[in-house]
Amino acid sequence: MPKLISGGVRITPMKKSGTLALATGSDYQPDEVENLVEDMIEFAKKEKVGISAFIPDFEAKKMVDGGWSAKTIEEVSAEREPSLMLSFRNGFPAPYLAFYDPEKKQKRPTTAKPSKYARKR
Repeated sequence: MPKLISGGVRITPMKKSGTLALATGSDYQPDEVENLVEDMIEFAKKEKVGISAFIPDFEAKKMVDGGWSAKTIEEVSAEREPSLMLSFRNGFPAPYLAFYDPEKKQKRPTTAKPSKYARKR
């Protein structure tokens, strides 16, 4: 999955749910992702809204208004590394915040069948 390596992002509320999400902007650069997460947690606690993020294989059921609670994001950011990512399918917001487990091999989301020329892994 492609990481955001240039450009920047800004925090914006989603129109329907008010959940904090990311949009293209210049407030935070890709190397400032830790500061971005801290600010999102602070804003979410203050406004009492959720945070839109992609957290694969996370068992907790602490989603709030379509997003994760600030407390959950704090817990996850302590054990997983945050990344700014580009969209990997239509309809998925881009850019977005993701928390991957560096110890676990993540499955690559895809809907296309691999061709006979696909790289062997």
